[in-house]
This record gives sequence, structure tokens and C-alpha cells, in this order.
Amino acid sequence: MEPSKEIISRSPVKGITAVSPSKGITIGSQAPDFSLVDYQDQPFTLSSFQGKKAVLLVFLRGFACKQSQWHLDGLKEDYTKFKESKVEVAAIGQHSKVEFYNMWKVMGLPFVGLPDEKEKVAKLYKQRIIFEERGRLPALFLVDKYGSVAFAHYCSNMYDIPANDKLLQALDKTKS
Repeated sequence: MEPSKEIISRSPVKGITAVSPSKGITIGSQAPDFSLVDYQDQPFTLSSFQGKKAVLLVFLRGFACKQSQWHLDGLKEDYTKFKESKVEVAAIGQHSKVEFYNMWKVMGLPFVGLPDEKEKVAKLYKQRIIFEERGRLPALFLVDKYGSVAFAHYCSNMYDIPANDKLLQALDKTKS
């Protein structure tokens, strides 16, 4: 039986629906701005990308989760495609700077890793908490270069992560 979902808006890509808890981030809305320091002590502010490039925000469940590791590996595999499309990838998780450093080193991840130990950005973007699942469910947001949300997806389970090509299609739709 599939978990109940609240549809908040449809993606411009056929077959993708954004699901969310009540009052989630919606497609077409201005993305909430935030600043964090990455695991290498570099500042990251979402609004600093406006006018330059899009940003894919990937809210993780946790590093111990095999599906999260698989998802990170898939992002690494397609990172060149994201860069060619002028998309910065930023993974956000509740882990410490040291845990991010270790995971990025072990997996050889080329994109930004943002520790959000106090979960302030996860709360800002309303990343779902599922107690039975013992943590947060993944969420993805593609913010175009104007700061608008071009794609929003709150995963209903760990297998509900959209394919990278669907994210790139959503970005292409904003260009036309």
C-alpha cells in the first residue's frame, strides 16, 4: 500500500508530481534563501547563485542509508551533465562536518556537501520527518538562476528519488 501523498503542484516534466507535507515549497515560488558553511569551511549562500546558475538542493536522509549512498553515487556519475547545464549540486544533511568530510572522501564526491546539524535549512524547506523510518525522507529542489523553484519533490519513501535526467528536463523546461 502506497503512503498517502498531498500533491502540491505538478512539475513541467510529464509524469513527475511534487509531493509534500502541508505548506511545502511549491514550483514557481521563490526559493527560501539560506547560508551554511560546507564541510571544507567554505561559505554557501543560495542567493549568491542568482543570475549565474541553477542550484539542485538535495536533502539527504543519512549517510548510513544505502539508498542515500546510491543517490549520491548517481549524482556523482551525472555531475558533468549538471555542470554542463550550469547547475550547482549541493547535498544537505544533518551530519557533522567531519562526517561529511569522511563520506565525500570515501565516495569521491565532486559537489558541495553542506552540514545542517541543527536542521535549520531542513526545517526551512520542510523536509519530512518520518518517525517509523527513523529520520527524514529525502527531498529535492531545483532552483533556477532567477531564484525560483523549477522542481520540488518530497519523497514518500527511500525509493521515490527522481532520476537525474528528469531533473535536467525540468531545468530545460524553464529555459524555453
